[in-house]
Order: sequence, then structure tokens, then C-alpha cells
Amino acid sequence: MRSPTRFIVTTGTLLVLACTSGCVVSDFPLSDPAPSDADKLLYGRWRADDADAHSTIEFAPPTETTPKVRGLGNERVMVQTLARYEKDEKQPVSVATNRVFVTEIGGTWFLNLYDEQERGYFILRYQIDGDTLDTWRMDANATADALRHGDLLTGEVTYEKGSAERVRIKPTFREDGTSVSKLRALLTGKDAEQIFPVDCKTRYKRIKVEK
Repeated sequence: MRSPTRFIVTTGTLLVLACTSGCVVSDFPLSDPAPSDADKLLYGRWRADDADAHSTIEFAPPTETTPKVRGLGNERVMVQTLARYEKDEKQPVSVATNRVFVTEIGGTWFLNLYDEQERGYFILRYQIDGDTLDTWRMDANATADALRHGDLLTGEVTYEKGSAERVRIKPTFREDGTSVSKLRALLTGKDAEQIFPVDCKTRYKRIKVEK
């Protein structure tokens, strides 16, 4: 069994999450981009249904026409396309394309999704089991608590009616790698299930190509 992440969309464009726990953005990824054979398990299209609508997520290798992103070379990332469809509609009501790459930490798998508008990363945990892809996005309240308790070094939190609406994880002024180490430890440690709670989980099924 392996892990992905649930569908978290590019800022303000498409947010397909059953989770209403706010937005968490990190100024840095969990690791440097690097090729991984495990990426290929994500390739293809996946679908998640909810109420009267559905969402699709597609992973593919970049091509020569894929827009370049500063600092992310084509050979090191995947292209992720997210689309939202209303009931009975053939065309999506919104589409977003992002660059993503995988980080594996002790058998747990994460997606680092770079959002150009945010100039930061959405980090999602994921797991693949055959034709099922489960994804989780970070809970803003739990992440804000981690900042307050010192489990993360520094960041900014915006509250709305007493609840964390937006969290930005930031590096220290004189960064020595500790910020990344702290984040990696938080996402895989004893409080990981609070950071990635069940209500932030989305389940996708692989869309099989008819031959």
C-alpha cells in the first residue's frame, strides 16, 4: 500500500476538498525535487464524487509545451491537472494545472504541489492501493497549534471567528535546514493524524482507459 494526498487546489482557483479546515501553505517543500519511480503509480486520471458533482485529478510527465516554473526543471516533476464538474455537465467549471513532486519519509508519501500565485507549496499526504487513491490535506487549526507549541519554528496564522483560516509556514531568518526537519517530523510523528484528519481525506478511483 502506498500513499497520496487528497485534492487540494491551486489558490483561489479550485478547491475540491470535503475538508473545511482552512488553507495551509509552506514557503518550502519537504525535500528537493527528485525523480522517483513511485511517481509513475500516480500517472493517469482519477475521479472523486461528492453530492451532485465530481472532481478529477490527472498526473502526467511534463512535455516540451509544459510552461516552465522557476527552480523546477521538467525532469524532476509531474504535471497535475485538477478539474471540477457539476452534475451532468460534460465540460469542467474550473481547471487548474500545477507542478508537483513526491517526497517519501519513512514509508509515508507526500505531494509537494507548487502554486505560482501563492509562491509556495501545498503539502498533501497520499496513499495508493490498487485503483484507489486517498489524499489528505493539512488541517489549518492543527498546524496553527503546532506553531504555537513550537513544533514548527515560524509562520503566520490568520483567524476567522476563532478558527485558523489560513496558515503560512515560513523558514527562519538564518535558515540551516531546521525548519524543514521540523516540518518533516511533524507530518510523520505522533501528531500526524491530527495534521491529516479523516475529514480532510478524499478518495479517488482510477479512471480506466477503454481499449
